[in-house]
Amino acid sequence: MGPSAWGKALRLALGIASLHSVVLGLTVYLLARPFLSLFGFETQGDLFYPKQSGVFLLALGLGYGLAARDPLRHPGLVALTIVSKTLAVVFLLSEAILFQAPGFILAAAVVDATFAVAIGYIAWGYYKRR
Repeated sequence: MGPSAWGKALRLALGIASLHSVVLGLTVYLLARPFLSLFGFETQGDLFYPKQSGVFLLALGLGYGLAARDPLRHPGLVALTIVSKTLAVVFLLSEAILFQAPGFILAAAVVDATFAVAIGYIAWGYYKRR
């Protein structure tokens, strides 16, 4: 693959990660109670922290989107994407293993691991050829 193909692949992967995080973040923020209840989480009481998580996901998604627009100008945001997705995997797996979290948590870990590995590999190919 030439540099142009690596760049297109990186922009696409970052764009998909951005869309995923923005949609998930908005859903968690705007529909916290039904979203949490759909996945078997407690929905009684204050939803400040779940909603805050939605805002955090939205902010990360916007950062991934900025990286997708011009990865050459924003290598730090590309690195942030890889690091945040990797940390998400560690968190999700620890929740699943230590606290018997619902099964979809493992699926979320697989999704984030896929993003981390794919974006990491594509970024390596892209920046190595620059």
